[in-house]
Amino acid sequence: MNSPSKLTNTAILLVHGFAGTPHELEYLEKRLTLEGYPVFAPTLPGHGISKKALAKTNPKMWLEFIQNELNKLTQTFDNVIVIGFSLGGLLSTHLASSPKISKLIFINTPIWVFNIPIILGDILIPKKNWLAYIKRYKSSASKAGPKSLLHFWRFMHAARPNFAQIKTPALIIQSSQDETARPKSGLFINNSIPNSKLVKIDGTRHQIFSHSDALSDEVCGHILEFINS
Repeated sequence: MNSPSKLTNTAILLVHGFAGTPHELEYLEKRLTLEGYPVFAPTLPGHGISKKALAKTNPKMWLEFIQNELNKLTQTFDNVIVIGFSLGGLLSTHLASSPKISKLIFINTPIWVFNIPIILGDILIPKKNWLAYIKRYKSSASKAGPKSLLHFWRFMHAARPNFAQIKTPALIIQSSQDETARPKSGLFINNSIPNSKLVKIDGTRHQIFSHSDALSDEVCGHILEFINS
């Protein structure tokens, strides 16, 4: 458990993924809250409502929103740790220059998307929970239309050079079997940021907190170790 003075001065901002909601990081949020950290997990504009609602937004709106959230926290806290999942990690690269950000954590942040061997294996090879994989892909495909996907794709490519400009200490968490963010994305980010550490989590997919409690606790353990160091 951390000291009260440290907790008072440090807030944690969680930024969820594309077409997702803060629920993606709920397990981590609860764990950080138990540790005594003030945790803030806002919902990006257009997310968690409908495909049409998402299509009415764009990366500029997402970025302005999360920048405003950071600004509000910096008025109260001396330090902010930003944890970005997937798209949230890409958005975080635009916040990194803030002197109030003490650490950055990237979770399955994509530089390259669609791990074709994993996806084809899930769809074409019948296995245990095969129908669950099919339903998951259908659900993911139904959350964003072509316009929103194009926005995401362009934003992802535009954000790539940002990583080399980051001076803040960073932790990169990468799932070994990520079907969305190809695992080499984590290696790219780690090689781009001078003061960074890459941790690969075996047996996990893109939604890294959707597996067993044991795997989720492993991820949380790495994050807490980095935060408390």
